[in-house]
Amino acid sequence: MRSLAVFAFAAIASLAACGKQDAAPAENGAAAAPAAPANAVTGMVIADNPSQLAPGATLTVRLLDVTRADGETILISNQTFPITAIPAQFTLPYDPAQISNIRTFAIDATVMDQGVARYVSQGRVGVLTQGKPNHANIRLAEAMVAPAPKDPVAEFEKAFGAFETQLGALKRVTGSRIEGEEAAIAWDAFADSTGVRLVRETVNNAEGATVSQSRYAFDEAGKPWLIERESGGAKTRIGWSPDGSVLVHQRNGADAEIGEDEIARLVRGAEAAKAAAAAKV
Repeated sequence: MRSLAVFAFAAIASLAACGKQDAAPAENGAAAAPAAPANAVTGMVIADNPSQLAPGATLTVRLLDVTRADGETILISNQTFPITAIPAQFTLPYDPAQISNIRTFAIDATVMDQGVARYVSQGRVGVLTQGKPNHANIRLAEAMVAPAPKDPVAEFEKAFGAFETQLGALKRVTGSRIEGEEAAIAWDAFADSTGVRLVRETVNNAEGATVSQSRYAFDEAGKPWLIERESGGAKTRIGWSPDGSVLVHQRNGADAEIGEDEIARLVRGAEAAKAAAAAKV
């Protein structure tokens, strides 16, 4: 009976010792990291200043062979996970047949948010071989977001608006002329070192009533830049891009189809107005 009691006490002590050994902390005093699954790299992505992610954001983690000195990499494994916030954990399986101890491997990550790269790795993190573990944290930085494409019409309006603010610094000349027996044209023009940049015309009929008012602007190369004509209650507006293509085509403030014949007629009027003004500059 005494032997049985001693045996039972020894068994209980042995179990207790085993339990203490399993719960031992890591050498630095922190709890040891959980063992990674076989044939997988585990870790966490972290960022200094993470911001809110939109629904549908994803995290893509890649395992790369980075052995080659020329920087060319070989993709070993990659996987994309849904992600709701940063930091986030990941587990990336790989084929052990593609891993050799004489080669060098690393992981990187990208967070996609609303269709664009929101965060990218701050460099790659070595794993698996040459003393590197199969668990690593990837630090992310906010990706450089390409600016949205510029609206060419908006850029046109911005450039022309800036030009108008400088008219006061340009040389101004005025004049008038008679066309036929029923049209009297009064005009003023503005010029800089490149030539006539803007002409404004008012056409009156024989009774003195205004028939039309026009404004002709030219770029620094002397090509038509903007033509505006108001006649018969309709205002036509044509603008050109730097490459000479028609960019703005409006009637009464709205986009409209304006025929090539009408545009050519307006250009001829603009060139005549510029020639008349240039003779007095």
